[in-house]
Amino acid sequence: DATVRKGDEFSRRIARNVHIMLQEEFGMLRPIDPAGGSWGIEALTKEMAEKIWGEFQKIESLGGILKALKEEYPQQQILEILKQRFKALDLRKDSAVGTNMYPNMTEELLDPRPEDVPALKKELSEGVEKYRADMDKDFLKEKLEELKAADTDIVEKAIAAFSAGATISEVRTARAAKADSIEVRKIYAHRWTERFEKLRFDTQAFKKETGKNVEIFLANMGPIPQHKARADFSTSFLQVGEFSVHLNNGFQDDEDKPGSRWDKCVEALKAGCDDKGTPYDCAVICSTDATYPEDVPALAPRLKEVLGKGTLFLAGAAPKDMEAVYREAGIDEFISVKANCYD
Repeated sequence: DATVRKGDEFSRRIARNVHIMLQEEFGMLRPIDPAGGSWGIEALTKEMAEKIWGEFQKIESLGGILKALKEEYPQQQILEILKQRFKALDLRKDSAVGTNMYPNMTEELLDPRPEDVPALKKELSEGVEKYRADMDKDFLKEKLEELKAADTDIVEKAIAAFSAGATISEVRTARAAKADSIEVRKIYAHRWTERFEKLRFDTQAFKKETGKNVEIFLANMGPIPQHKARADFSTSFLQVGEFSVHLNNGFQDDEDKPGSRWDKCVEALKAGCDDKGTPYDCAVICSTDATYPEDVPALAPRLKEVLGKGTLFLAGAAPKDMEAVYREAGIDEFISVKANCYD
């Protein structure tokens, strides 16, 4: 619940039970051969320690952490790692189940649990005042004055002030006159999956505004075994944005009419996605590399004509010698394991 709302007794119990299950039911604290597998942990620990030590040395070479922060070295390093993680998620090299992989189209947002923030602040404030009521205010003032005047042993004097009952604000104020004004760019916190979550929120906002979703037609060619792998991949790929993907069992030729599969597919696209004839926004041709040289030139121009400004995809990465041919026929983009899912 933590990223959505405040946890309750049930969520806390579930979180606690995970640890108990690992400890008691899965026997994680009773390994068969503790030393036998420890080399893996030791190797990772050694590698991590060496990399951390390298970063310490780099920061020292810059003149220390304060100078490094002013020069934005840590900020840039963290931003670079974030970009790498975002890219791996975009390309689905990394999987976030339910977000960029295997999205749950029936998932609904959890109900928020609003808190009475003013009441909480009042309760905390009253607790602090009650705690400070019995303090020796003269002694506290003395310690704050010592901290204010100190040029050495600042940490010890700050601890003494805190022990006397000083607040963080009072300690900061006491040192304000002595401290130089320093500004550094903050490190912004980002959740790994936040961009994909925003995609779904944007789609929900679109549905609320227009009364419809982005409707996607699967132009499945041939029998199920021929198109299923790429149809399933394309469905999962596009549902990441909470788009509505319409499935079918494929379009096949009649025995006496070669090429009739294309006519059937075009007619299904023209019919729309519901009884009202709501038009599709996009279409995806799904089949095999072996059949695309015949299907795409014959089918893509007709689908593109029906779609108008809509996007026409081809499931699978096109061979280099065929990409220009497919694009000339009307294909706009390709859906494959190499494609950027977020874009």
